[in-house]
Amino acid sequence: MDLGVVLQTTPPSWRVVELAKRAEQYGFSHVWTFDSHILWQEPYVIYSQILAETRQVLVGPMVTNPGRDPAEVTICVAAPAYVGTDLDHQRDQTRWFGGMVGNHVADLVARYGASGDSGVPAALTDYIKGRQGYDYNEHGQAGNPHTAFVPDEIVDRFCLLGPVERHVERLEELKGLGVDQFAIYLQHDAKDETLAAYGERVMPAIAEHQAARS
Repeated sequence: MDLGVVLQTTPPSWRVVELAKRAEQYGFSHVWTFDSHILWQEPYVIYSQILAETRQVLVGPMVTNPGRDPAEVTICVAAPAYVGTDLDHQRDQTRWFGGMVGNHVADLVARYGASGDSGVPAALTDYIKGRQGYDYNEHGQAGNPHTAFVPDEIVDRFCLLGPVERHVERLEELKGLGVDQFAIYLQHDAKDETLAAYGERVMPAIAEHQAARS
């Protein structure tokens, strides 16, 4: 399973480039970004600088749909990852993701309904009942006040939080489900620490597990 990283192109742009360089040094195979030039800086200009400063990582927008048939299908899962021991703080820093997911769930409920027959899991339709709208000006931002309705259990379900061992465990679960790539969102206050923890401890642990099974 490949590991990628998802960055926001928020100013300063040199910081985005630096994080991309560090991701490559730690062994990440992909560097993705959010793609809205209205909310953040124009990503394609930054890509050129990332490509000039790296050698092997694949770079591109995470959500843009090219509108053409793919040659092959790759299953990529993306979610915030935060390595640490203060779970309450980690939840607060990544609760925005549950709000972002809730935004998409609300669209599905509006189109297909909230009943079990809609195909939308009850665990998702239940938690968005407290949702009171969404402000895209704070899209993907830690501390987003519009995501206070997201309960801790949803944050824990969608995000990778806790010590290194927990991250390794959940990544192994995803790999067992057939996931080809997991991309970590780095939208919190421990970007450098989490990148380092993945490069120095999480990824080597996964490699050891793979070697032990081969």
